[in-house]
Amino acid sequence: MAFKGMLLFCMLALSLGVVYADDDMTQEEMEGINDILKKTDVLQMLKKQSRQQDVKLKNLHHRLEKELAKVNDHFDDLFQKLSSSERTLEQNLAKVEKSVARKIEKAASKVGGSGSGWKWPFVILFLLLLAFTAFFSNLYRKATKHDHLG
Repeated sequence: MAFKGMLLFCMLALSLGVVYADDDMTQEEMEGINDILKKTDVLQMLKKQSRQQDVKLKNLHHRLEKELAKVNDHFDDLFQKLSSSERTLEQNLAKVEKSVARKIEKAASKVGGSGSGWKWPFVILFLLLLAFTAFFSNLYRKATKHDHLG
């Protein structure tokens, strides 16, 4: 039991870096400790756990790569859909712009064809004012002629 305790203490000291080969231990002593550690169940258990952890890490890495590939595919699909929608919207916008341009040109040609149409109401209004002025001026002259004579 004391040997296992000493062995665990040596392993702990080596793993924590407390005991160095340059310190009090010779190379032969280090090799002896390494040989003892290789034969113990603790080292075998640590190696087994290390292999298991490596397998788990590889599996995790593989799963993460798959998930990342799925996410990338999803983003590619979304990008394609957005690009398609953008092209459709641009085509519809171009159609609307052409339709509005045609309607504006049609309305402009109607207005442009009767370009003097806005002048006639003013001419008629001016002639009516002249006629009223002449009529009332004639009435005024007649009304003032009778007052002088009478």
